[in-house]
Amino acid sequence: MNRFFACAAGFAAALGTLAAVAEEAPQTPSKPAVDSIKVGKELFHREWLPNDPRSHGGDGLGPVFNESSCVACHNQGGAGGGGAASNNVAILTIAPNFQSARLTDEQRTALRQELSAIRVAVGLSPVEKSTPETASLVIHRFGLSDKHGQWKNNFPAQLAAQQLRTLGSFQPSAPVFDQPAAPVANADIQQAVAVSALSANDNLLTRFATRLQQFQSASTTAKSTMAHGSHILTTSQRNTTSLFGAGLINSITDEQIEAAAAKEHPDFPRVTGRVSRTKDGEIGRFGWKGNTTSLKAFTMAACAVELGLQVPGHAQASIPYDQKYKPAGLDLNAAELASLTDYLSDLPKPVERTPANKAAAALIHQGRELFATVGCTTCHSPKVGDVEGIYSDFLLHDLGPQLSDVGTSYGQSVQPSLPLADATDDSGKPKVIPALASEWKTPALWGCRDSGPYLHDGRADSIEQAIALHDGEAQDSTLQFLMMTPQKRQLLIAFLKTLRAPE
Repeated sequence: MNRFFACAAGFAAALGTLAAVAEEAPQTPSKPAVDSIKVGKELFHREWLPNDPRSHGGDGLGPVFNESSCVACHNQGGAGGGGAASNNVAILTIAPNFQSARLTDEQRTALRQELSAIRVAVGLSPVEKSTPETASLVIHRFGLSDKHGQWKNNFPAQLAAQQLRTLGSFQPSAPVFDQPAAPVANADIQQAVAVSALSANDNLLTRFATRLQQFQSASTTAKSTMAHGSHILTTSQRNTTSLFGAGLINSITDEQIEAAAAKEHPDFPRVTGRVSRTKDGEIGRFGWKGNTTSLKAFTMAACAVELGLQVPGHAQASIPYDQKYKPAGLDLNAAELASLTDYLSDLPKPVERTPANKAAAALIHQGRELFATVGCTTCHSPKVGDVEGIYSDFLLHDLGPQLSDVGTSYGQSVQPSLPLADATDDSGKPKVIPALASEWKTPALWGCRDSGPYLHDGRADSIEQAIALHDGEAQDSTLQFLMMTPQKRQLLIAFLKTLRAPE
């Protein structure tokens, strides 16, 4: 009898334990949610075709695009990861080299006339009243028309000729900066036109620089007008970011990001990160400049810009040599866009894999402590809000001139340089100051072992190179890292290599 009651009591206790586990375990998604994620997975892996039968009256892939599927770029460490440098997005940016907000009306009119001529020369629409003074153009790797290759080959010469006719025709009547801005146009044309290397398969901007140098040698006035012109042409690149754990990033609240910005770091006083806001004042979470507010916004922009798909809320990439072209319908409808977002939101977060061996685990723990000691966690915080192991603060930080890079990421302007004045307007609301050229949103380091190359343009092949290139607010931490013994540096790197992509 006692044995029976003991067994019954044990059975009841086991049931209670199972019930407690059931309460703690995440709820199984409903069938509609599972079906939506399944559709989203198919869309993420789909190889799109011109006039794809899956579209809804749209034109399918293109007509200009960078890849034919999402997974073609997001594949490192598994579907949804980062991308190789060969998948970098190339951007041409035309920006004023002075603070146009301090110009007279007459000067501003002349500036916009110049910008309009330059935009037309590269295939953008002319300047309108609402057109920003900074213009960017994604130089797509592929186009369905033969005109795409012809345009890529020919527009540098056309633009160079336009530059010689217009740049330098307008001079500010007085200095517009109290201090020189960076970058500024210098006497040397190669400094007036900053050229970043494109992939080995596309030397468009190299040819562009060569053409400009030819114009320089052909005319002594060309060098002068370029040197004192009111615009700078810059090429920049963006490396594909990992989307693992994107749903958790999307769940981080505005208040949690603002709380991160309010933290003080007395041991590292250079660190003064600020919240990235869109032109509407909303806080950004995605993109290298933190200029996209939500996972849905990021998804629709990527579909439109990278694949050339027409989606609700975002027009497909424009054709620079055919501005009048418009698709007849959508390629993805609202439900499909929601399914793709659901799939990305459901991607698992990266993991931290500590060795099972106790001695090895102790060494990794030392590396984690060194990561905090040198100040890396002032920006790469292990936790934001309720999200553990993320190693970011989602704030903009100035990383110095060697990482300075203009360009836009899905439409948000980037200032070449702008002194940061008071952070609030007259009503007390936060000012919307676009990310500066040297400012970058702190990338989440979870999964970093499987997300190389590193930095916004993939210029760093290793984690060590990425750390060494940190400057500006990170200068003190970088110096401390470089002054450590090789053994300690290796421990810190070994810790970072335990941050891996999910299974």
